[in-house]
Amino acid sequence: MAQKQTHPVEMGPIEPHQRLQKLIADSQRVSIDPTMPINRYYRSGNQIVETADRSLREGNLEKAFTFYLRFVTIFVELILDHPGYKSVAPADKQQTKEKIKKILPRAEEIRKKLLEKYTTEYKLYLQQLKLQAEQEEKEDAARRQAAAAAAAAAAAAASKAAAQQPTTSTGPYAPSAPSHVAVIS
Repeated sequence: MAQKQTHPVEMGPIEPHQRLQKLIADSQRVSIDPTMPINRYYRSGNQIVETADRSLREGNLEKAFTFYLRFVTIFVELILDHPGYKSVAPADKQQTKEKIKKILPRAEEIRKKLLEKYTTEYKLYLQQLKLQAEQEEKEDAARRQAAAAAAAAAAAAASKAAAQQPTTSTGPYAPSAPSHVAVIS
C-alpha cells in the first residue's frame, strides 16, 4: 500500500516541533469504555501493535508512530482505570509490559526520524517561499519597468504629435479669416 506523500508547501508554515506535537496529541486522543470487556482491549492491543509494525515496514512513519503511541496510551495510562483490570491474567499483564519495553525505544526512534523529516520539509517550504517572493518581486519590477517604458513612449508620442501640429496664434498678429468668407455666428 503506497503512502500518500504530502507536498511540503501544502503543509503550510507549521514549525517541525509543533507538527510533531500535533501528531502526538492526535495519537493520544483515545479513551476506554468501562463497559467493554477488558480482554477486548488486550486483543485490540495486539492488533494495534501489528498494524504499527506493518506500517513501519511499509515506511509509513506517521501511521506507525500513531499506533505505537495509542498502544502505550491505552496500556500505560488508561487501562489501569478499567473496572476489569484486576481480573486480567498476570501473564497477559507481563506480555503487555514486554511489548511496551520494545515499543517505547521504537517510538522514540520514529519520533527522531519524523522530527528530521519535518525539519527538512519545513526548510524546503521556507526556501520555496523565499524563491516565490523573489520571483514575485522580479515580476513586479518588470511590470513597473514596462509601465514606466509605456508612459515614456506615450509622452514621447504626445510630444511628437504636438510638435507636428500647426501652431495657431490668437495674438494681435494672428491670421484672420479672409474678408470674402463670412463668419456665421
